[in-house]
Formats: sequence, C-alpha cells, structure tokens
Amino acid sequence: MHLCRPPKKGGLGFYLAQEIYWYNPAKLPTPAEWVTVRRERVKDAVNTIWWLSKEPHPKANNKNVLKPYSKAMKNLMKNGYTAKFRPSGHDISNKFQKDRGGSIPPNIINAQNGGEIGDLVVMSCSDESEGLPGGVNVISASNTSSNDYYQRRCKEDGIKRHPARFPQALPEFFINLCTEPGDLILDVFSGSNMTGRVAETLGRKWLAFEIEEEYLKGSMFRFEENAPEIVEFNNKASNNSGSKNKTLADLPLFKDLDF
Repeated sequence: MHLCRPPKKGGLGFYLAQEIYWYNPAKLPTPAEWVTVRRERVKDAVNTIWWLSKEPHPKANNKNVLKPYSKAMKNLMKNGYTAKFRPSGHDISNKFQKDRGGSIPPNIINAQNGGEIGDLVVMSCSDESEGLPGGVNVISASNTSSNDYYQRRCKEDGIKRHPARFPQALPEFFINLCTEPGDLILDVFSGSNMTGRVAETLGRKWLAFEIEEEYLKGSMFRFEENAPEIVEFNNKASNNSGSKNKTLADLPLFKDLDF
C-alpha cells in the first residue's frame, strides 16, 4: 500500500494500526447493475476505515471506549467461572472474572437509533465470545436519517445538504479511543462537520476544512443554540468548550468570515 510504503521507496511512511469496518445496515443495494438487475452479487454495505499513524504505537486507550458488560458476563463475575478450553481451542482462565469496568469493544459499532444522532452501541459477533471481553472490528451505523436537525435547518434556509454524511458513531469512537480532552482534532474534508460537532461536545479542540462554501454554511447549523447534543460530555477534567450557547460563527476561527 502506497500510504504505508517507506518514503525512500516512494511511499508516505504511515503505519497501519488497524483496519476498522463501517457496516451501514441501511445502505442502498449497490452496485445496482450487479445486485438488483443481474442479481449476481449481494449488497455492498461495508466501508473499510484505515487507522493510520506516524509511528508504530500511536496514542490510544481502549479503556475510553469500553462497552457495558453483557448479562452473561455479569453473571460470570457474580457466580465465578471454571477455567477451561473453549470449543475454538482458546484457553479461558479465571482472569475473565475480574471486573474491569466494561468489555473491550470490537471494531463493530452500532448506532441503534439509525441516524446521525444516537447512542453508541458496540455489537458483538460471536456467540462463543458472549460475555467475554473481546470482539471484532466493524462499526455498524446507519447514515440514512432524513429529518434530523441539520437537514431540517438546511431545508429551511435553502442550503445544499452534504450528500455523503457519516453518523456520529464514527468520530465519537475514534475521538474517544485516540484522544483526550483538550487534544486537537483535524478534519481536512469536513463536509457537514459532524467531526467538529462531536469533538466540541467531547471537550476537544478542532480544525475543520471544507472547499465548498455551501457545505460550510450548512455546518453552522450543527452548532446553533437549539441544536441537540450529539454525545454526552461527562469528563470532569475539562468542559470549557461546551457548545450549548454557541454558534459556529462565535468560534474564533470564524469571527472574520462573512456568513
């Protein structure tokens, strides 16, 4: 892969930390010619996300994205577990009984509400791993919300909506996994600026760039006073950048722009 090839070999020198998969359960059946006309393929509903870094061990902490224990895991910790081999051949020890505050998430994230604004829920993919801290790497979240705040405001003001918006589950997961409150988040193709909105709510600084002025104007709606919260921010260390009473035009980056 060119991105990960060493610079001396003509590449950019990135490291591939992990592949994450975004599964969009509501994606239209594409490619249409092969799926709905010829009926020779199934629906392509998975997008690959490359987590690239400039060093082999990038800053990250999966403790920041733990998912609630399942009922089975809670029973296991309560009643105890007899160490034994699983049908897969894995040797599960009694260390799994320890309460570590939640299960390590898989790379499957499911925004069950089906829109851009919703609770982040991490899916599990294996009956055998049910109740055990572990999993796989797919983000499952719809991007088909047709009447959220952003779209309503764009329609009211006659602003062109960005056609390729992603759900809040994506930036929320990676911002929590790879950054801390006060860190700087950069999005060089911001579109409707869902990334900036989530970063703002989670107490991070952010920079967003978008070449289309129409999309930049629409992104302001995400920061209006009446815009719903994207995610809850409950970190006691820093909440100075809360956006409840702030619009995009109030932020220093946009003070001199004529909207």
